[in-house]
Amino acid sequence: MAKGNNTLLIFDFDNTITNGHMHNTFSRLSKSDFVSTQNNVVTDTDIKDFLKNTGGIKNEERLKSTLQFALSGGIEVNIASYTGYPNAVRRVAENHLGLSKEQADSVSVFGGFPVDYDTQLQELDVREQQSQVGKNLHICEAIVNYKNNHNGRLPKTVMLVDDSVGNIKRINEFIESMSKREEWLEKNGLSIEEIQKIKFEGARVPKEDKNVGYLERVQEFVNANLVQEPIYENLKKEEPIYQNLQDIQRLLSETVPKEPIYQNNENRPPLPPKKRKSSDGMVADGENKKQILRTCRHPKHKQTQHAQNVMQ
Repeated sequence: MAKGNNTLLIFDFDNTITNGHMHNTFSRLSKSDFVSTQNNVVTDTDIKDFLKNTGGIKNEERLKSTLQFALSGGIEVNIASYTGYPNAVRRVAENHLGLSKEQADSVSVFGGFPVDYDTQLQELDVREQQSQVGKNLHICEAIVNYKNNHNGRLPKTVMLVDDSVGNIKRINEFIESMSKREEWLEKNGLSIEEIQKIKFEGARVPKEDKNVGYLERVQEFVNANLVQEPIYENLKKEEPIYQNLQDIQRLLSETVPKEPIYQNNENRPPLPPKKRKSSDGMVADGENKKQILRTCRHPKHKQTQHAQNVMQ
């Protein structure tokens, strides 16, 4: 049995999970996010039409199997996207990635833009924000979320899967880049010392359709961060199966007779007689045996002699 070893796997959404750009599509239509109280909200039909018109899920079957394998192995999966439609992104995760309800519910979505995480970036336009910090502020939020959900424990490794060269560059420089934002880290529940304990890496999604090399790298990342557990590691003494096992062991120790201990060969039961070989090579147990030769006289058979042992 294997489980994830304190690992956080983060996927971009537009042009990474999907072949199209959902934020741009709905933004041009002046749509509000799914289940929004505003007018002209995104619906499930809108999402289906978007997927149908833009080529659907990128490398769908391979992506689904990779996500399912990671989640079933205990790897924590998040989505970090420059989007104003995080609820619509979640609907895709729930309904179009082949995940169980439990698996889909475990996927956290971090949307918005860098300025939504750091107001000091508001003087920059969106492109400059993205160029300066990439997805690193989204990733910090994901790490804090992981930390809160795991009693203060940090992930040991974080991978970002993204189609943006800039975002991959920024995560590969994560510690160096975020160490310059010490005050921001502290305000948001992290420290330089904590992020220095984490290994960060990126896997870039190529523009070419049907190129699954990045998913092979993700699979290698997942495999490397699964640890094998002993089969009884999670059994606790209060669990019925553990109690039953102990009861059986105790019962066996009480009912199986122990071999008596003899001292100086006193009262030891006699051993069975030793086997010996007779003069004709036959094995005998203290009794005389001899060989009698019988002749087969069946008309269809040649006359042969069969040996038969008889007791005397």
